[in-house]
Amino acid sequence: MWIGIFIASAMSSISMADTAGRLIVSSHHSDEVFRYNETNGVFLNVMISAGSGGLNAPHGLAFGPDRNLYVGSALSDEVLRYNGETGAYRFYRANVLLL
Repeated sequence: MWIGIFIASAMSSISMADTAGRLIVSSHHSDEVFRYNETNGVFLNVMISAGSGGLNAPHGLAFGPDRNLYVGSALSDEVLRYNGETGAYRFYRANVLLL
């Protein structure tokens, strides 16, 4: 695993690497979720675009046993579900109070 500084201060959450060895990182400021190479820290792509599924200030990431990625949307107090591979919104919302 690559060890070094590669995540800007605007990033708010880091999840464990996915099954393909990519580090999943959210940005509270840009409302996006990014993928980085776990081995060398190189930026790969935007996994979830700003506003997808109503995402607003992503905070907190977790892969579920169903291999979907669950993302806290801090400014809408929801947890949203996305396809863990493609990042496509999966039509699921849970209203919660995110602190």
